[in-house]
Amino acid sequence: DGLSAAGFFVVGNITQPGPFQVVVQDWTETEELTKRVWYPQNLAELGARPFVVISHGWTHEYTYYDHIGEHLASYGYVVMSHWNDVGSGNAAGTNSASFSLIANVEHLLAGQSDLFGGVLDGYIDHHHMCWTGHSTGGETPVRAYTRLRSGQIIAAHFDWQDVQLISSICPVAFLNGDQSNPYDVNYHQFVGGADTDASGFAADGYFQPLSIYERSTGNRQLTYIHGAGHEVFHDFYSTEAWPDSLASGPDLVGKAQVHPVMKSYLLAMCEWYLKGNRAGKDFLTRNYAHFHPMGLDDSLVITNEYRDGHYTDKYVVDDFQTNPENTLMSSGAEASYLLIEPEEILMLDFDGSFAYDANQPSNGMTRARFDDDPRCTVFSWGVGGVIYMQVPEDVDMSMYDMLSFRVSMPTRHPQNDSLDMQDFHVFYTDQEMNACYIPVSPFAVISPPYQKDEGGELHICLPTGEYTVEVGGTAFSSETFFEIPGYVPYNTTGTYSFEIPESEECLPVDIFMYDTYGDGWDDGDLTIYNADGDTVAYGTLYFGFGPEPGEGWQNEFVTVRIPIDVLRSCDDQPDLNAPFNLGFSFGMGEEIPGALAIDDIELIKLSPELTVNSVPLVQSHDNILVYPNPASDHLFVQTSGSDFLKSIDISDISGRSLLQVKTDLRQPIDVSGLPDGVYILRVESAGSVSSVRFVRLNQ
Repeated sequence: DGLSAAGFFVVGNITQPGPFQVVVQDWTETEELTKRVWYPQNLAELGARPFVVISHGWTHEYTYYDHIGEHLASYGYVVMSHWNDVGSGNAAGTNSASFSLIANVEHLLAGQSDLFGGVLDGYIDHHHMCWTGHSTGGETPVRAYTRLRSGQIIAAHFDWQDVQLISSICPVAFLNGDQSNPYDVNYHQFVGGADTDASGFAADGYFQPLSIYERSTGNRQLTYIHGAGHEVFHDFYSTEAWPDSLASGPDLVGKAQVHPVMKSYLLAMCEWYLKGNRAGKDFLTRNYAHFHPMGLDDSLVITNEYRDGHYTDKYVVDDFQTNPENTLMSSGAEASYLLIEPEEILMLDFDGSFAYDANQPSNGMTRARFDDDPRCTVFSWGVGGVIYMQVPEDVDMSMYDMLSFRVSMPTRHPQNDSLDMQDFHVFYTDQEMNACYIPVSPFAVISPPYQKDEGGELHICLPTGEYTVEVGGTAFSSETFFEIPGYVPYNTTGTYSFEIPESEECLPVDIFMYDTYGDGWDDGDLTIYNADGDTVAYGTLYFGFGPEPGEGWQNEFVTVRIPIDVLRSCDDQPDLNAPFNLGFSFGMGEEIPGALAIDDIELIKLSPELTVNSVPLVQSHDNILVYPNPASDHLFVQTSGSDFLKSIDISDISGRSLLQVKTDLRQPIDVSGLPDGVYILRVESAGSVSSVRFVRLNQ
């Protein structure tokens, strides 16, 4: 695995069932306390198992998620899908559903000795929980976690630290960051590219799930599936009938393609975050086009993102949040651009068009709601471009393992039609001007975004003269847009005049039609009249050569992670221990124009340790309890049985001793002077010596 010595993992086909036979049982005590539970048949032999909770969406049922429950239970998890009070599926529905989730978890944990004949008693490891859910049920676990984390709810049998992972499946996004926030829990989203319910429309509403994703400060990951509609993520519909699937766009895919993606990626995440199985992490951090679970449909197009949490040992070169000027990086150091109109922007589509506009380069971004402030930088180039970043002298490249950043193609930018990512390089320059140029293509495939709605097109020839264009016939003018480049700017329904100048020949004119929400222009149409009132052109959204209507394109970031060791293979052998500068070059060799968005440029120090929320409350020694974990100011160590505490030694993960304590059980240990991070607490008692991990986090 490259962290301590040469080695590798061997992983089977994780889209297929695991080694254990599965038992499934339903329980109804009241409507509010109704659930389905899956667990391994040999649970008593396996011992306590991690716990996965599934919340259903509006108009859905708790019985829709057998594909998830069966799969995870076959790999040794206890899984519960519960009845959810989703109300009318609105913001109030998310709030009421969050109480349903907590109530059903409490009910199962409190009654495990009686429910299902007591078969689960003592075998639910609730300190390692994953909460997931679909649609309204996708925002539900985030809302419930926010309530726990903020102290609005106190659960009797578990705490927020027990939730190690939240995975939202096509979630709605009704609530603001104060009400629906993953904080630094490990967070993930499945998003359907063809979803007509919650896919990121170019308008401010509940259908912008990536607003929740951008609030996450922990390890976060995203799986964006082209052609997937809203309803193919659950398992109710027995057919692949598209009207049932809430889908619109080209190359639609169904349950047969989507479910293996869900099962394999949920399993990989649970293995890593709940069990510490480091083989699972590769599926999250590596580019999908280069590495993904076997057994998936080869025709699938999936983009994925990954970003290490704020508590990771890393150096942020530029996150485009702090110091939001082009020439000033997050560190305060300077940057220079040889590009066309570089701009640090809010990730928000301002005019609802998903169309390229040089004055609004954020179009296609639907990642900000309420007072959210996610930012990135966007730019284009003609015959080549460069970003050059000066890194402060006290940053030692050799101390880091990975260069990480995320990148996407801006929506509908005209220069992306011919973009050649083979000539996209990262370069490193030391003080002696030794330079190393690293091509990005071996580490990531940056494909065009899912082209859900290119709209309709008309290409006609108009002789010299005056013309009138009328766009109307629909009750949904806010969804209907068009433009005639050079003559009529981007606009909605109405009557507009334009003139074709004198020309010896018929002048070609392009007419483009757009649909904001993806349900067509209804009865709308576009008509052009000449000065005599004669019709010379007629069209609707469905004319032309574009794909089927959809909600527009979403700017899809992919994460690029380049090992620092690659620099050691460069011909010039730059000095990694010396001060250095970092940069990006585009289109320099082939002189091919293009446009990109870049964000979260970071140097990462890898660690075999789990992340902050992946440290269990109770660690390896049966008679030692360490709490709270994570700790901010003080830490308590408790023993049970006949053991009594003799001494405590706290070291970092490299083994360097930082603090020695000789104390009795009544005195807390002051850890406020330790930097945020993962530590090893070595406990010597009368009976044994035990090493216990904990996290120091300034909360």
